[in-house]
Amino acid sequence: MSKPAKLILGTLTALTPLLFGAKILMVLFYAIPKIQARQPLSLYYRLSSLLVILLGFGLLVFYLVHLRRTNLIPRDRRSRWLLILWAFNIFAYPVYWYRFIWKEDSD
Repeated sequence: MSKPAKLILGTLTALTPLLFGAKILMVLFYAIPKIQARQPLSLYYRLSSLLVILLGFGLLVFYLVHLRRTNLIPRDRRSRWLLILWAFNIFAYPVYWYRFIWKEDSD
């Protein structure tokens, strides 16, 4: 993978937990009061929710495919990384990206 592609992937990977945190704040301070007041949620809120979901799922698929195809991770550790990526996904993505994608050429 080229260095610009790694940087774009790293940026998306770093943005995912930040967007997830912002989404939680939106739910607490925007969505819950609207729902309690029985007012409809805005299109912006719905589209931003869809963006966060699709970004997280897309990164999960990418990292699982990368995990399957890479030779950097020994076979006996792949199942461990599979569980880590599945269970802790957006919090495990930056660690996986740094260890196995960013440092890929340095090994």
